[in-house]
Amino acid sequence: MKLLTRLALAAAGILSFGVPATGRADCASAPTTAEIVTCLQRELAGHEETLADLASRLEARLQGDRALLFKNASYAFQGFRFASCSSARSLYPNGSMAPVVFLQCMTSTTEWRIRELRTTYEEALEITAPPDSG
Repeated sequence: MKLLTRLALAAAGILSFGVPATGRADCASAPTTAEIVTCLQRELAGHEETLADLASRLEARLQGDRALLFKNASYAFQGFRFASCSSARSLYPNGSMAPVVFLQCMTSTTEWRIRELRTTYEEALEITAPPDSG
Protein backbone atom coordinates (compact mmCIF):
# COMPACT_ATOMS: atom_id res chain seq x y z
CA MET A 1 0.00 0.00 0.00
CA LYS A 2 2.87 2.40 0.69
CA LEU A 3 4.12 1.98 -2.87
CA LEU A 4 0.64 2.71 -4.21
CA THR A 5 0.44 5.81 -2.02
CA ARG A 6 3.83 7.07 -3.23
CA LEU A 7 2.92 6.43 -6.86
CA ALA A 8 -0.39 8.24 -6.50
CA LEU A 9 1.34 11.17 -4.81
CA ALA A 10 3.86 11.34 -7.62
CA ALA A 11 1.09 11.18 -10.20
CA ALA A 12 -0.77 13.94 -8.39
CA GLY A 13 2.36 16.06 -8.54
CA ILE A 14 3.07 16.04 -4.83
CA LEU A 15 6.50 14.49 -4.99
CA SER A 16 7.70 16.25 -8.10
CA PHE A 17 6.13 19.67 -7.55
CA GLY A 18 8.90 22.18 -6.98
CA VAL A 19 8.11 23.59 -3.56
CA PRO A 20 10.19 24.39 -0.50
CA ALA A 21 10.95 21.69 2.05
CA THR A 22 8.08 22.95 4.19
CA GLY A 23 5.58 22.20 1.43
CA ARG A 24 4.46 19.09 -0.36
CA ALA A 25 7.76 17.27 0.03
CA ASP A 26 7.06 16.98 3.76
CA CYS A 27 3.55 15.68 3.07
CA ALA A 28 4.86 13.10 0.63
CA SER A 29 7.32 11.81 3.21
CA ALA A 30 4.62 11.18 5.81
CA PRO A 31 4.61 7.46 6.68
CA THR A 32 0.86 6.83 6.41
CA THR A 33 -1.98 8.01 4.22
CA ALA A 34 -3.72 9.48 7.27
CA GLU A 35 -0.63 11.57 8.06
CA ILE A 36 -0.38 12.66 4.43
CA VAL A 37 -4.01 13.80 4.56
CA THR A 38 -3.40 15.72 7.80
CA CYS A 39 -0.35 17.39 6.29
CA LEU A 40 -2.22 18.31 3.11
CA GLN A 41 -5.09 19.73 5.17
CA ARG A 42 -2.64 22.02 6.99
CA GLU A 43 -1.04 23.04 3.71
CA LEU A 44 -4.42 23.82 2.15
CA ALA A 45 -5.48 25.83 5.20
CA GLY A 46 -2.37 28.00 4.86
CA HIS A 47 -3.02 28.66 1.18
CA GLU A 48 -6.69 29.40 1.85
CA GLU A 49 -5.65 31.93 4.50
CA THR A 50 -3.29 33.58 2.00
CA LEU A 51 -6.06 33.64 -0.62
CA ALA A 52 -8.61 35.11 1.79
CA ASP A 53 -6.18 37.84 2.88
CA LEU A 54 -5.31 38.69 -0.72
CA ALA A 55 -8.96 38.72 -1.80
CA SER A 56 -9.85 40.96 1.13
CA ARG A 57 -7.10 43.44 0.28
CA LEU A 58 -8.10 43.47 -3.38
CA GLU A 59 -11.80 43.79 -2.63
CA ALA A 60 -11.09 46.80 -0.41
CA ARG A 61 -9.57 48.55 -3.44
CA LEU A 62 -12.47 47.80 -5.80
CA GLN A 63 -15.72 49.72 -5.94
CA GLY A 64 -19.09 49.48 -7.63
CA ASP A 65 -19.39 47.05 -10.50
CA ARG A 66 -15.74 46.04 -10.20
CA ALA A 67 -16.27 44.92 -6.61
CA LEU A 68 -19.39 42.98 -7.58
CA LEU A 69 -17.62 41.32 -10.51
CA PHE A 70 -14.71 40.39 -8.26
CA LYS A 71 -17.04 38.87 -5.64
CA ASN A 72 -18.90 36.92 -8.31
CA ALA A 73 -15.61 35.66 -9.75
CA SER A 74 -14.49 34.60 -6.26
CA TYR A 75 -17.71 32.65 -5.70
CA ALA A 76 -17.42 31.08 -9.15
CA PHE A 77 -13.83 30.06 -8.42
CA GLN A 78 -14.88 28.36 -5.18
CA GLY A 79 -17.57 26.40 -7.02
CA PHE A 80 -15.24 25.47 -9.86
CA ARG A 81 -12.48 24.40 -7.49
CA PHE A 82 -14.76 22.15 -5.47
CA ALA A 83 -16.41 20.60 -8.54
CA SER A 84 -13.11 20.02 -10.32
CA CYS A 85 -11.44 18.46 -7.30
CA SER A 86 -14.50 16.36 -6.49
CA SER A 87 -14.32 15.02 -10.03
CA ALA A 88 -10.64 14.13 -9.55
CA ARG A 89 -11.47 12.46 -6.24
CA SER A 90 -14.17 10.37 -7.92
CA LEU A 91 -11.46 8.55 -9.86
CA TYR A 92 -10.59 6.78 -6.58
CA PRO A 93 -13.98 5.60 -5.25
CA ASN A 94 -13.77 4.10 -1.77
CA GLY A 95 -9.98 4.30 -1.93
CA SER A 96 -7.57 5.74 0.58
CA MET A 97 -6.10 7.95 -2.15
CA ALA A 98 -9.37 9.82 -2.74
CA PRO A 99 -8.80 12.42 0.01
CA VAL A 100 -5.14 12.81 -1.00
CA VAL A 101 -6.07 13.52 -4.60
CA PHE A 102 -8.86 15.89 -3.52
CA LEU A 103 -6.64 17.87 -1.14
CA GLN A 104 -3.75 18.08 -3.60
CA CYS A 105 -6.15 19.35 -6.26
CA MET A 106 -7.66 21.90 -3.87
CA THR A 107 -4.17 23.08 -2.90
CA SER A 108 -2.79 23.39 -6.42
CA THR A 109 -5.95 25.13 -7.65
CA THR A 110 -5.78 27.56 -4.72
CA GLU A 111 -2.10 28.24 -5.47
CA TRP A 112 -3.06 28.96 -9.08
CA ARG A 113 -5.77 31.41 -7.96
CA ILE A 114 -3.33 33.24 -5.69
CA ARG A 115 -0.85 33.61 -8.57
CA GLU A 116 -3.63 34.72 -10.91
CA LEU A 117 -4.92 37.37 -8.52
CA ARG A 118 -1.42 38.69 -7.88
CA THR A 119 -0.65 38.86 -11.59
CA THR A 120 -3.96 40.36 -12.66
CA TYR A 121 -4.94 42.65 -9.82
CA GLU A 122 -2.00 43.69 -7.69
CA GLU A 123 -0.16 45.43 -10.49
CA ALA A 124 -3.30 47.09 -11.85
CA LEU A 125 -4.29 48.31 -8.39
CA GLU A 126 -0.71 49.10 -7.38
CA ILE A 127 -0.88 46.90 -4.31
CA THR A 128 2.33 45.64 -2.81
CA ALA A 129 2.20 41.94 -2.07
CA PRO A 130 3.20 40.86 1.43
CA PRO A 131 5.90 38.20 1.69
CA ASP A 132 4.63 34.79 0.60
CA SER A 133 3.62 32.83 3.70
CA GLY A 134 2.78 29.61 1.92
